[in-house]
Amino acid sequence: MMVVAVLGSLSGCAPEEDDLQAWMDEQTRKTYPSVKKIPAPAEFAPLPYPHASDVDPFNAQKMAQGGAVEVEKSALMAVEQARKKEPLENFPLDAFTMIGSVRRPNGVYALLRVEGKVYSVTAGSYMGQNYGRIMAITENELVLREVIRNALGTPVERTVTLQLQEAAK
Repeated sequence: MMVVAVLGSLSGCAPEEDDLQAWMDEQTRKTYPSVKKIPAPAEFAPLPYPHASDVDPFNAQKMAQGGAVEVEKSALMAVEQARKKEPLENFPLDAFTMIGSVRRPNGVYALLRVEGKVYSVTAGSYMGQNYGRIMAITENELVLREVIRNALGTPVERTVTLQLQEAAK
């Protein structure tokens, strides 16, 4: 008896499926795809490179000249590595905050905060992890010279400034 009831209920769904299928077939016949034509590619016209006669930066001879500079700069690295490190050279530059400066009869001092402690430094002191030597101190900034290695591994000098930070309110 149950089998008859289930078959009877399924047979009632069949006309709806036929209507659905007829509607889908009609929509398929009515629908036409619209495809836009792709424009033809532009003609490629090569241009001459005006700097072809200039010095090639990847020339082996130019690289060898860079090596000659390395000999001169390696003496700078030897001097920096031979001296005794100062305590502030254990911190990266981004850890320092310049919070002020003090002018005294014997020179100008910068006040730096790092890891919650305040340090005073003067021109000639070292700080940072790249052999940073303080070259000048003004009211608003501290200028230091660092020795870093460039892409070829050659030691080069760069100038970095640490500016006075206003107190957060």
